[in-house]
Amino acid sequence: MSSDEEAPSQAISHASAQALTPPSLPARITQKTQDGPPIPSRPGPLHTLVNYDTVRVFWPAPQSPQYEITYGLEDKFPDVIGRETTKHLNFLVKYLAPDSRYFIEVRAFNVSGYSAPSQATIKTGPDMTQPRNLRNPGRTFSETWLTWDKPDDASYLIDYEITCPGREPVRTTALEHIATGLTPEKGYLFKVQPRRPEGPVPALPASISVVTHDQVPPTRPQALKLTFLTPGNAMLNWRASQDNVGVTGYLVRRDGGAAIPVEGTSFAVTLMPEGLSDFEVRARDAAGNLSLAARWKDVMPPSKPTDLRAFYVTHNFAILDWTAATDNVAVISHQIYRDDELIHTIDSPDRYLRYLAQGLTSSTDYTFKIRALDAAGNFRDSDPLSLRTPGSDTTPPSTPGNFRASAITSSSAVLEWARSEDNVAVSGYQVYRPGTPFDTVGDPRYNATGLSGSTTYRFEVLAVDTAGNRSEPAVVEVTTLASNAPTSLVFNRLSNRVGTIQWAPPIESGGVTGYQLSRDGRFIREFSELHFMFNDLTAGTTYLFEVRAIRDGKYSDPASIRG
Repeated sequence: MSSDEEAPSQAISHASAQALTPPSLPARITQKTQDGPPIPSRPGPLHTLVNYDTVRVFWPAPQSPQYEITYGLEDKFPDVIGRETTKHLNFLVKYLAPDSRYFIEVRAFNVSGYSAPSQATIKTGPDMTQPRNLRNPGRTFSETWLTWDKPDDASYLIDYEITCPGREPVRTTALEHIATGLTPEKGYLFKVQPRRPEGPVPALPASISVVTHDQVPPTRPQALKLTFLTPGNAMLNWRASQDNVGVTGYLVRRDGGAAIPVEGTSFAVTLMPEGLSDFEVRARDAAGNLSLAARWKDVMPPSKPTDLRAFYVTHNFAILDWTAATDNVAVISHQIYRDDELIHTIDSPDRYLRYLAQGLTSSTDYTFKIRALDAAGNFRDSDPLSLRTPGSDTTPPSTPGNFRASAITSSSAVLEWARSEDNVAVSGYQVYRPGTPFDTVGDPRYNATGLSGSTTYRFEVLAVDTAGNRSEPAVVEVTTLASNAPTSLVFNRLSNRVGTIQWAPPIESGGVTGYQLSRDGRFIREFSELHFMFNDLTAGTTYLFEVRAIRDGKYSDPASIRG
C-alpha cells in the first residue's frame, strides 16, 4: 500500500500506535573524535519494503563497519522510539503499528563517530492479524458454532483465545469452536483473539454477537381421541409431546378455524347440530416452535344395521324392526328408505328399533333399507328387505273373547283370551297398556312384565287380520300385588369411574335379612347395607342396576334403575 492510500476502519490509529510503541529515545548527535579514522560518509538513498507491522530497509555502499537504524512516528520527529545496529546493508524493523506513518534514519558509524543520516518516511498497511469472516453458521437453544478464516498474516500465530463475558476463556488452534451450555433466548458476545509469541503490538481480535435460539420443534401429539361424555358433549384427548427444552402448551384448531391455546392434553368439545368437526392439535415450546399437526377426523362408517324384517304386513302398512348399528364414536340416527327414498329418521340410540311404515298400497312390491349415520356423516346401509302388501280386505276380525288375567304378582301378570275369527285370516293380536307402545303377538297369550306393585292397569287386546283391519278391543283391569322389592332406588354418577346407589327397605319389610345387588344381570354381592359405591365404571356406558330383598332365603322382585 502506498503512503497516499486510506487505511480501513479497523486499522490501528496514530494514537494507538503511540500507545503500543516504547518511549522515544534521544536523537543521535554526530561528532568526530579528535583521533581515529574519518567519520563514514552518509549511506546512499534508502529503499523500503513495507508491511502492516514491518519494514525492511535497504541502502547502497559506501561500505562501513556498522550502521545504526533509528525510527519513530513521523508526527513526533525527531523523537526516536527504536534504535538498532547492523553490519549489513539492510535491516528489518519489526513490531510497528498498522496504518501508521514512520520516519526512518540510517547512519554509518565507526569509532570516530556517526555520519549524517539517510532518511525515508513510510506508512504501514492495514492490520493483517485479525481473524477474517468470523461467523455463526449454526446455533441451537444451548450451543453456538463459531467459525473464522485465518488472518492474512498468520506467521506469528500460536493459537486463538475465545472469550465471552461470564465464561472461561478457551484456546484452540482450529478455525472453529462450539460453545456449549448456553441459555436459550439469550445474547452473548464472543471475541476471537489471535495470540502472538512476542512483540509490543498484539493481534487484533474479531467479535460477534450471538443470540441462542431453539429451532427444534416438539414431537407430534399422539393417540388423538374423541370421547363422548353426555349428549352434545365430548372430550378430545391426546398423549403429551416431547421437546428438547420443554412443551409449554398446545394449539387446537376446529375445522381450520382460529387456534385455541390449551395447557393440558385434553380439550372439551361441544358438538354442533350439523355433526362432528375436524380437529388439529399442535404442541408448542417457549421459542414458538410448533410440532407437526395431529389430526382427528372420523372416517370410519358405522356397522351395518342387521336383522331387518317386516314382522307384520297389511295392505296399507308394515311394521319393520332391526338391530341397531354400532360405531367407533356414536351412531346418531337410523334413516328408513323406501324404494331408495328417505321416508323417516329415528334419532333414538336404542339397540333395538322399530318403525311403522304407513301409506302403502295393496298388492304392491316395496324395497326397504335402513341407513346408520354417525355424527361425521359416515354411513352404512343394511341389506335390502323386499315385501309385497296383500290385497284389500275391509272386514275386521271379531273381538277377542274371555279376556282375563292370571298369575298376578307385584310386577307381572299373564293375560289370555279366546281366539278371534276373520273372513280371511287373523294375523295376530295387539296388546295395549297405557303409557307404552303396543306389542304384537301371534298367540292369544301375553306376559305383561315391568309392572309396579299395588297398581291397577287397564289392558286392551285387538285382533288384526292380514289386511290390517283391527277388531274392537277387549278390556281387562289388573291390580298388582303389593311389591316386596326395595323402594326409593337412586343412582348417582360421581365421575367417569365412580357412582353410588342407595335404596329403602320394601314397604312390607318384615323378615328382610339383606339385599342382593347385580349389574347388567351379573351378581355383585349380598349385604345388609342400604347403599353401595362403584369405582370401576366406564365413561359413556349406561348400566342396569337391580336390587332384591332377601327374606327367608328367597329373593324378592328386583328394583331396577339405569345409570
